[in-house]
Amino acid sequence: MPPFARTALLVTFIVILLIARLRRTQAMYCEIGQEPDPACQNRYRWVIPVKDPCQCTEVRVGSLNTRAPCRPFDIKYYDTFLHSSNQTEIRKWLNCSEPPTPCANGTEQNPATSCSEILEVCEQPPSGVYHLLGAGNKQYPVYCEMPGGWARFGKGNMQSVWNYTDEDEAEINLAIISDDEIEAIKTLSFSDFMIRTDVTFSVQADDSTNPSTVHALYLPSLQTVSINIPMDTNNDNTELRFNEEGDRVMCLSSSNTNRNLCGRNGLPRKNEATDRLVVTNVYFGPRANGASGYNLQWRCNSYTWDGSFYYLLAK
Repeated sequence: MPPFARTALLVTFIVILLIARLRRTQAMYCEIGQEPDPACQNRYRWVIPVKDPCQCTEVRVGSLNTRAPCRPFDIKYYDTFLHSSNQTEIRKWLNCSEPPTPCANGTEQNPATSCSEILEVCEQPPSGVYHLLGAGNKQYPVYCEMPGGWARFGKGNMQSVWNYTDEDEAEINLAIISDDEIEAIKTLSFSDFMIRTDVTFSVQADDSTNPSTVHALYLPSLQTVSINIPMDTNNDNTELRFNEEGDRVMCLSSSNTNRNLCGRNGLPRKNEATDRLVVTNVYFGPRANGASGYNLQWRCNSYTWDGSFYYLLAK
């Protein structure tokens, strides 16, 4: 036999062997035998001694046990027996529940109007990315949190990136909500919003220009707003910070006088907060020249953005 023929024969044999092994792996042969049923005065009854008989692809008549073995799983006894290699017949005889058919709602072929609709139409849908239909029949891939039925926007697992605490040198621009997400938020019909975050945020300025700016959308109007501490001779110890819920920006000052900008230039009054908002982008630039004492410079601008996730939930 020529060498190439032997090689071809060997390859064919290997392929046949792999196919046979795959079929054996996918198949589950089970035996149905008899043994005493302790719950029925040890009357002999039929049993398929596997953890999940509904996985059986073929059932054959097996052996007779004179004693019921101790097994690490529960079994069910039967008064009749089955001998079949038809899995559909086996599952019907065992009264197996059929696995749920994947729900088509929220797919690219059948987009939903909201995550709440998917929750209502589908049976126990998992969290994940679904397709939602907005104005002009435009689809948006949106992460839906189940079982709450919330659409989720923002970023998570950012602990290795969002780790700035009292930073006074690094200049950064962080996109929290992407432009595509902002379009989806404004286009899809949302009326209920909630912020979920573990981010600690603050910006402070002391007699200096501070270009650090928070870009946000007011909730629920989705009106665009930019918040910063502008240059002024009376902005000693003016500080911006999240409230406890993370959905408002507060203006704080350690000064007991009016030498701060809270309540002016669009900022909320001292110890008060803005309307509810979602932060979409932050720019921190703390390197401006600050106030001086005795011709010396001290640290006057700093910011903190430290945490692992910032999400807007909407429905």
